[in-house]
Amino acid sequence: MEVTPASAIIAARYGDPGGAADDVPARSGDVFLAVAITYRAAGTGASIRLGDWKVTAEGLSACALARVRHGPRPTLQPGALAPGTTATGWVIWEVPGSGRLTLSYAPAGSEVARFVIRPR
Repeated sequence: MEVTPASAIIAARYGDPGGAADDVPARSGDVFLAVAITYRAAGTGASIRLGDWKVTAEGLSACALARVRHGPRPTLQPGALAPGTTATGWVIWEVPGSGRLTLSYAPAGSEVARFVIRPR
């Protein structure tokens, strides 16, 4: 299995195209971090688990996954991935508006891979 975080976007809000209710972070000063992740399954297939991913702020605290209606699409869906197939989607966290962020990937029984993200 090959797993790649392809790109990251930081946004203060996701606008509702209908103008009714924008998605905004729950905590003042926070923003949304959206990461596009691609899974490529080898001969044995793969399992997509969002809990294998974690974002920490300044190495201190874990950031929560965010539920948004108007963010980037498609969202990454957990589940089984058949051998030889690929799945790509966005995963979104609510994170502090400043400081260094680290994205970690640690599936069960594997070493941790870390990717440093520096918001503007």
